[in-house]
Amino acid sequence: MDCDNGVFCDGAETCGRGICFDGSAPCAGEICVEADEECVECEDDLHCEDGATCEDDVCEAICDYPLEAWQFDDDENCVFSKDELKAAKTFYKDEHKAEKTDLKESQGEDKALLKTLKEYAE
Repeated sequence: MDCDNGVFCDGAETCGRGICFDGSAPCAGEICVEADEECVECEDDLHCEDGATCEDDVCEAICDYPLEAWQFDDDENCVFSKDELKAAKTFYKDEHKAEKTDLKESQGEDKALLKTLKEYAE
């Protein structure tokens, strides 16, 4: 018995004991393109978050800085004023500093655990 309904986006149907069972959608969290039988992140800019465009079925950020700092010139290039660039650098510096602090704390906990294990093994 052939249970395949020929539709890609609703998944591959299966057959058991003469009964057809629905398939599982193949594109969890993505967009299913029936005509191409593929899963993509986006088909157009509307499928992307603010500040991203759909390029070759993938959402790409327009600029590498925080959304609130974006400005564009006449050619649609992402540009910044000196103040905005300074604010963006400060934002990333502070974010990196926080990550570095978290890493140091984690390493300190690891050292303490290793010391305890070493003492226990002796």
